[in-house]
Amino acid sequence: MITTMLKLPLTPFLCATILLTGCGHYGHSDLGAVNFRTLISTDNSKRFELSVAPKSQDPMRQLKRRGNAYMDEDSRSVVQQRRTDAYLKYQLEDLLDKNGFCRGGYLMLGRFAGESQIRLRGECKDTATPEDRQRFPNTIEKW
Repeated sequence: MITTMLKLPLTPFLCATILLTGCGHYGHSDLGAVNFRTLISTDNSKRFELSVAPKSQDPMRQLKRRGNAYMDEDSRSVVQQRRTDAYLKYQLEDLLDKNGFCRGGYLMLGRFAGESQIRLRGECKDTATPEDRQRFPNTIEKW
């Protein structure tokens, strides 16, 4: 009975510790400010682009430094990419919830990771309203 009582209070603490430890390794400390841009077409389709630039001049060096010391470079890069993608998706969904650009959900159209930035592109499932056109000017020059 005493051991059961001791285990119960530790369970939430251990779960919280595991979650915080996992979230703390997304690699977002290597990423700069998030930039959100929009494009509303004449057919009222709504597209967006979320981009972020790595803080480091050499993002590959950051990828090589992270992760388990026993993993080879390719494995670390894959793990880091997954963590970065998860962090960017979280940022995107949080931003869309706050700004209401895609009220009916969205479709991910693509991901691009270059030397100077990482971009996610998508299209909203809902179409633009006159209010959307006022709130979200076209800030994407070329799609």
